[in-house]
Amino acid sequence: MIILGNPKPGWLYYKEQVVQYAAGAGTGYQMNFMVNYGSGTDTATDIYLNGKCNTDFSDLRFLDSDGFDLNYYVNGQVNGDYADIWVKINADISTSNTTIFLYYGNDTAISESDGIAVFQLFDDFESGVLTGWTSGSDEPWIITTYAYHGTYCATNTDIDDDGISSIQQSKVLDVASRLEFEWRVSSEGTYDYLAFYIDSAEQDRISGAGLWTSKSYDISAGTKEFKWSYVKDSSESAGEDSGYIDKVKVRKYVSPEPTFSIWGAQETSLLEATFYTELSTSLGLTFESPKIELIVELNSSVYAGIIVVVPEINFYQDLSSACIVGLAVSEIPFTKDLYSVLNIIFTSGEVFFDFESIGSVFMGAYIVQPPSEFLKTLSSHVSLGLYAGPMIFTVDNTVDGLDVALKTDEILFSLSGPISQKTVVFTTTFAVVYYLFTLTGAADSTTDIEIPISSFQCRMRSGDPTYLSVVIPGSEYATEITARANGTLQIEMAYKQDGAYLQREVIVQADLETVAIDEGADNQSITLTGHKTETFTAKTTLLENSVYRSVKSGKIRHRIAKPNIYLRPGDTVTVESDTFTADVISYAISVDSQTMEVAEA
Repeated sequence: MIILGNPKPGWLYYKEQVVQYAAGAGTGYQMNFMVNYGSGTDTATDIYLNGKCNTDFSDLRFLDSDGFDLNYYVNGQVNGDYADIWVKINADISTSNTTIFLYYGNDTAISESDGIAVFQLFDDFESGVLTGWTSGSDEPWIITTYAYHGTYCATNTDIDDDGISSIQQSKVLDVASRLEFEWRVSSEGTYDYLAFYIDSAEQDRISGAGLWTSKSYDISAGTKEFKWSYVKDSSESAGEDSGYIDKVKVRKYVSPEPTFSIWGAQETSLLEATFYTELSTSLGLTFESPKIELIVELNSSVYAGIIVVVPEINFYQDLSSACIVGLAVSEIPFTKDLYSVLNIIFTSGEVFFDFESIGSVFMGAYIVQPPSEFLKTLSSHVSLGLYAGPMIFTVDNTVDGLDVALKTDEILFSLSGPISQKTVVFTTTFAVVYYLFTLTGAADSTTDIEIPISSFQCRMRSGDPTYLSVVIPGSEYATEITARANGTLQIEMAYKQDGAYLQREVIVQADLETVAIDEGADNQSITLTGHKTETFTAKTTLLENSVYRSVKSGKIRHRIAKPNIYLRPGDTVTVESDTFTADVISYAISVDSQTMEVAEA
């Protein structure tokens, strides 16, 4: 047996860090530092990755000394320049140091930044909805686009003179902590103001025209209520007449805090292996590596078994009458001419695979992408399943019976003989998904117009009309919108490849009702809203990637990282261990984020 280890297959580089302990820090302490894209000299809190990571920092991953992933959050970033990172340390660092690793260098990785998993209390409002907050007083708070960083922040709605608009949240803190947030106000100086309270005691207030400002407060353990209130006096208004908050988070805090040492040098995590064998008996191998080159030559009818696995996949076969080939990769040059019993499984970032001159039985190929569990036994036909990146695959065979399912970015697939009449091919691309907005013009005797948008929000509830809100950056389309005052708002989802839309369909629509032009000091936007009454046929839907769950008055609510745009009120929903009937569905999609919430009926 040959074993080549890599705790993060597919990631090419890493740096090591020894976290210095501090009395009372305990487990789950959050620590902050800056990751820089370019070159420079590392310090304890500034790391330079020498252009080896993705420009949007989506491939950053953090592991503890046992190889387990650590939760992290990107507090802010400038692509190609820097990212402000918080990482949650799993180990107890009250009395001893611990080692963590930063992995990077994977151009197919997707960011796993998750503030909710890192902090005791967190909201950057990028979900586009207020979750866990209570809005009180005269008018509630809402989501708006004048964010400190990202797309969204929270603000009060319009209130009358002598009015108050508040937003608040309570939290049970097990240990001493620190609250941090960003805030700003645009109001009549002195008389109208935004105030902040802890347990009903005012801590600070701001008034007039100001920029975003950072605030922090050290807080003892216990149940705490945090409240922000925009307050107006009996007359006069100025500026935007609003207060704003963003990036609210509560983290552990001891003094002095744990510290970082100087980061270790850049190391290469890629392991390469070349293996050659000539066999006349059975073969069993296990490989763990991001890159494998394997050549096998057999000149007699024998049984060969090769298993290559990583922690995400458990795949074992013991066959005597079929050939199974399982490959989990992003790009495969794959050719074969097989006439023997073979059992092969590979999990690797890159695989080169060749066979020559082997004896005669059935064959099959399975290509799956981790994490997966795949078990299959064949005795009378060929089954072919492909799930990978760009690939060229050719079959020329007359075996009776063939099932083929393809799901990949790009496949060149050719068949000949009887197989070509027994094949079903389905191809799609997941690389680029677009959401497009059209305002129809037929009702106003004019043409439809497609308008660029920065975000949209939708809310559906059993028995109520569908609500749709669309935000258009700038004001250049104001005339075209006015000319279509009786139009319909339509959101389409499309797949785009090589500059052309492969598929395009309307996913939600509403009749235009209101047009609001928002003008700030630096930004302008137009918000269109409307409703439409629709009826839906109930179905059963499985939702994945729940990032937040709550139960209120016995009703379940889930926040889903990736919206299911086909979910409708009345559907039976299964999320993890919960199964319930969907009542309220809301989702918000922007250029930076997408999220959905579904609540039980």
